[in-house]
Amino acid sequence: MNYRRIELSKKQKIELAPFLVRINKKVKPLCVICFAASTKTIDAQNPLPFPASEQSGIYGVLIITAKKANRQYVQKLANSTAGYSRIVAIAHNWEYVKGKLQEKNFFFMVAMQGGFILSGSLDKPICESLSVNELHLRAQINFDYHIDYAIRFSEAASLCQLEDHEGSCLYLLYQAVLQACFTLIWVYAFYEPDFDNLDTLLNFCYSLEPRLEKYLPRDKSVDSSYFDALTGIYRHIHFNNDFEVIGRDVEFLANITDLFCEKVIYFCHERIDAYKELVIL
Repeated sequence: MNYRRIELSKKQKIELAPFLVRINKKVKPLCVICFAASTKTIDAQNPLPFPASEQSGIYGVLIITAKKANRQYVQKLANSTAGYSRIVAIAHNWEYVKGKLQEKNFFFMVAMQGGFILSGSLDKPICESLSVNELHLRAQINFDYHIDYAIRFSEAASLCQLEDHEGSCLYLLYQAVLQACFTLIWVYAFYEPDFDNLDTLLNFCYSLEPRLEKYLPRDKSVDSSYFDALTGIYRHIHFNNDFEVIGRDVEFLANITDLFCEKVIYFCHERIDAYKELVIL
């Protein structure tokens, strides 16, 4: 299976430069690879061998380190230097990456073979290519497994809403969105996120499927209301922070969540069908 290689424009390189300087100074990685890139004015570049959609200002970057990487610290560096763009920073040590390549992990295979090297270099281990049959099968299995969690959390939230258990409803809505994000990332990138930061997960999803962003936009007033509610209840339950549930428009939040999950299902089916067409070809 052949991968489309990502090429960055001069403007994109300039946008990534502050982050690259800081990450090289603070983390000293072996290699930094851009695996997803887009701007508001050009088509997205996707290493998969079928047309990519238009994206807007989001970058996916894989940081490979010699020792165990602190992903949260790396993402914090990305957030503080991204400017007007958004950077999803994924950090792993080289031994972990080599193991995943030997396992024929599709995400790391695509990143290593189709990504744009921003800095550093590595002796890439020789590994077998993933067949399109395996690609389609894994996508379907990942989808079936993970979307089930999103649906169950959404259904449980509906029951809590009927019983006026607003706090429980909000928490379950948060979990539904989280699982929907996991589903799309699994199907599109075959990557298993080891974090549950909703902001980062959504940016990851939007870097893979930009059409999804309009159903939960990050630059509208609804976004602030939505995230204040869902992340607020999450912090309240996990960290015992003060959070006022009364007065939240739970029905409104539930409708946004349901629509988001519906679109994740639609786009994942579309992507799985695209994999299937590759198998047929």
